[in-house]
Amino acid sequence: MSFSRRVSTKLPELSTFDALQRIAIFTEKLYPQRITWDRNTWRASKNTSKLQLIPWYLLSLLVAVQGCYFLYLICNEIVAFRKDPDITLVSGAVLMLSACVELLATSVVITFICKTNELVFVLSNVKQIKRPALSDALREAGGARRFNLVGLFLNGCIPIVILIPLATCTMPFLLENVDPTYFIFRNVKILSAPWILVFRIISIFSPLLHSSVILVSGVIILTNVLIITISAITSMINDKKTKKLGRIKVFQKIQNMVQFLQYISKYRQIQLVICVMNDVCYFVFPLVLLLPLIAVVGTGYILVKLTRFIPFPIIFVSAVFGVCCIAGLHMIMPLLAEITTRSQEFVRHWELRGVTDYRVKSLKSCGPIRVAMGPFFYVNKWTRSTFLSLMVYYTVSVIILV
Repeated sequence: MSFSRRVSTKLPELSTFDALQRIAIFTEKLYPQRITWDRNTWRASKNTSKLQLIPWYLLSLLVAVQGCYFLYLICNEIVAFRKDPDITLVSGAVLMLSACVELLATSVVITFICKTNELVFVLSNVKQIKRPALSDALREAGGARRFNLVGLFLNGCIPIVILIPLATCTMPFLLENVDPTYFIFRNVKILSAPWILVFRIISIFSPLLHSSVILVSGVIILTNVLIITISAITSMINDKKTKKLGRIKVFQKIQNMVQFLQYISKYRQIQLVICVMNDVCYFVFPLVLLLPLIAVVGTGYILVKLTRFIPFPIIFVSAVFGVCCIAGLHMIMPLLAEITTRSQEFVRHWELRGVTDYRVKSLKSCGPIRVAMGPFFYVNKWTRSTFLSLMVYYTVSVIILV
């Protein structure tokens, strides 16, 4: 047995579904979530208990209010004739990074609130699509190793949920006027300095913890939906059963007819699931592209130009957040594009299987399954390279010019 196999047998499971299970257990121990999971069947359901969701709603409101206030400070500093003397280059970069994180989390929160039933519908149908033979199809398609890498990344994101808030809470002790909560409490004269420090730490930890929970959970849920969808389409193309009766033409025709009816219904189901997912993420996907772009530019500037002026916790948080944004987009963007590629291969595969003209028309009526970035465009195989090139261009431009 090779060394890599020995290591892989001793390590715990790090698949994408294991990441979903771990983040569900971890977040539900913190406080009840909007989407709950049955621990036996792992089916998603809507949490209908309004009393249990009070902490979730309060934290979501706090995140939204803070994010909007930080955005107001940034916009006011840009358009104001007299600049705020407390907003320096360092504090402005940290303020922008905080606003991006909390506004992105707010968009996901609004989606969880307004599209809960649709999200549960997507997750329930994905659970029905999943079957044990998917792992064999992935192994034949050569995608198991890549999906394991995605699972490793998602499992590595789970400790970040608690590490980033804890690291950020040290900012008021190291530099008093750098973290964004300074601008909230700088005019408060009623409380003493120790109490203001306590409230600042609470104002940092609570919204950032909730934002991390929302964002990491959303990324893990989305990735599981994409991988199960790709696996299902792959299994309908690389099915071993189609090779057993290849020499007997009568049996082959009957088998093709039965499999076609089964697979075309499953394809329609996948098409409906992705259509509903496009509706659920109609406003989230464009912000997922815009806000991480701004945040990565800010983190790149912090790591290159401001490392001598800021403490290590801010550098650590900026580096982790930037790496997670780039790695997440690098791994998830191809999954979004691969759904279209696999759906086109499915239609082409069954067109070459000798089905009747009526079924060929049925295949063509299905059309490719595409993931939409809101009202702007559909994801294709060039979207990742285009977006990463924009990240590099704007980051280098800001570093050179500012």
